[in-house]
Amino acid sequence: MGASRMSIAQAMAVIETTYGTNPGFTPATHGVALYDVSTPVTVETDSIEILPLTGSNTPKKSIIGAELTRFSGKTFMQGSGVAATAVKFNNLFKACGMAETTAASSVVYKPRAASAGYQSASIAVNLDGVSYETNGAFGNVVIAGSAAQGMEVTFDVQGRYVLPAPGSPSFSGWAGGTNRALAMKSMALVLGDGTDTWNGSSSEANGGPLRFKSFSFDRGMQIERVLDANSATGLAELAVVRTSPTIEFVVQAKQTIGTGDIPDFNAHRTNGQTLTATMQLGSVAGNIWTFSFPELQITSFQPQDGEAGQRNWVLQCKVQSDTDEGEFTLTSK
Repeated sequence: MGASRMSIAQAMAVIETTYGTNPGFTPATHGVALYDVSTPVTVETDSIEILPLTGSNTPKKSIIGAELTRFSGKTFMQGSGVAATAVKFNNLFKACGMAETTAASSVVYKPRAASAGYQSASIAVNLDGVSYETNGAFGNVVIAGSAAQGMEVTFDVQGRYVLPAPGSPSFSGWAGGTNRALAMKSMALVLGDGTDTWNGSSSEANGGPLRFKSFSFDRGMQIERVLDANSATGLAELAVVRTSPTIEFVVQAKQTIGTGDIPDFNAHRTNGQTLTATMQLGSVAGNIWTFSFPELQITSFQPQDGEAGQRNWVLQCKVQSDTDEGEFTLTSK
């Protein structure tokens, strides 16, 4: 049956060794299960209007310009089930500018050095028995979630257009992994500034306890098209031109502005003082993710109405680091 009519769609992603060349899919290895997507593939085409000088306003045939394929999909932050074994969506992480390192008991994802070259991917999606493929793909990822809800991982990847074909590449033997999605509970968020810390057990004098309402981490990958009249699609390649990662936290504390240490957040924004942030999803080996952001600069600090008359605080932060490729670490254990 057509995967486009289901709440879960079949996808595959493999890292290329030569840009724009698919090294070949292994459905059991490269399969990725996507959730809550009705149409994960979009073919984007530039259309050039032709306006001849005539006595009529009737639109005329346009020229088809550059073509690319955009792949969008959502999965959930979850482990492989085995410590030190990569998750099924690891190749999508790599295509979004992350470097993967396997240790004795964990798999670590950090920003990939631009000097090392970003890794492109070939991606395929099965819709109604037709395989939609894209090569030379780079993209962005957003990881977000709210208290007591699942942590969603949303990919937006774009690459060279490939003419869709029935059954090619084949999805025979496809495996997208076991669903191990977790609710955001016992996250143990800790915010600190080198002097004070705020967490779920902070004292009243320190503005706590700090209630963790939601967060959204945007990898901030900026992709540009490189056009070429020698290419059959008018598109030579996609290129990563910049990364601008950001994160937003929504937190709640009993203290109101003007008491405790809550005003420090606003003071940090004004004087450029940075924060650190750590948190953890899950507690069973093989399905644990830890997050570390050692240097967050607050760019916006806003009050927001919360439940039961409580006050929420929205902290929008630039994710940065004085150490190259040190701005964040995501660890699967």
